[in-house]
Amino acid sequence: MHQKLLLTKNLIATKSSRWVEPVKDIIIIIVFVWLFLSAGFLIWYLTEPEPFNLTALSFNIKKLQTILQTNQAYQTSQTIIEIPGISDYTGLPNFYKNVDTYDKFLRKAADKYGLNCTLLKAHMLAESHGRPNIVSPSGAIGLMQLMPATARIMGYTGNLTDPLTSIMAGAKYLKHLEQTACNEKPRNSVCDTAIDIAYQIAAYNGGSRCNKPAQPIDCTNKTVWQCIWYDGYSETRFYVNKVKANYHHLLKTNWGC
Repeated sequence: MHQKLLLTKNLIATKSSRWVEPVKDIIIIIVFVWLFLSAGFLIWYLTEPEPFNLTALSFNIKKLQTILQTNQAYQTSQTIIEIPGISDYTGLPNFYKNVDTYDKFLRKAADKYGLNCTLLKAHMLAESHGRPNIVSPSGAIGLMQLMPATARIMGYTGNLTDPLTSIMAGAKYLKHLEQTACNEKPRNSVCDTAIDIAYQIAAYNGGSRCNKPAQPIDCTNKTVWQCIWYDGYSETRFYVNKVKANYHHLLKTNWGC
């Protein structure tokens, strides 16, 4: 009798071990997936400017279809020649989600001031990542990060945290820089906005004086911001790269305006 009980226990233990190990593996997988998803959600929450803004997170299915169906044709046919000096640039953008909330304002401003809307959007994303209420330590405000004094000179005295006001003021300033980016002129011996849009982009960040001729002998035929000996313009060099990268990313993904 004792042997039968022992045999029965061993049989039960053997059968139990057959399903205990698979269940343990399943539990481990479930825990691992949960931790992975939790970490991903936390990273997204901390990096997304407006994580629960349904408008900002709304996904445009038509745009996705356009990307999948016509991306190759788009890249072939949409070389923006009217943006001089920018088409040969490659780099990393500062955004990976489309921010189309303000596209209608960007189009309105671009139409009014005769600008390329996608380039204007590239500036906006470089400046504020699409956050209308942001204020920099230096006092620049809003989507286009204009100083209040600059906005007033452009004729905009309203609240710069208002998206339309900020975009319109920023667009007018960019238009203004077409004629003043090269140290208050449209061109000089080392700067010409008609040849390379980089000078206009640089002036938006570093002011028109950043496009004065550089003095060091190894910076001949370069502007001040292009010369690495001028440490004070390292931010401007980074800004030009960022705007150009944003512009190309917007074209590639068909997220322009």
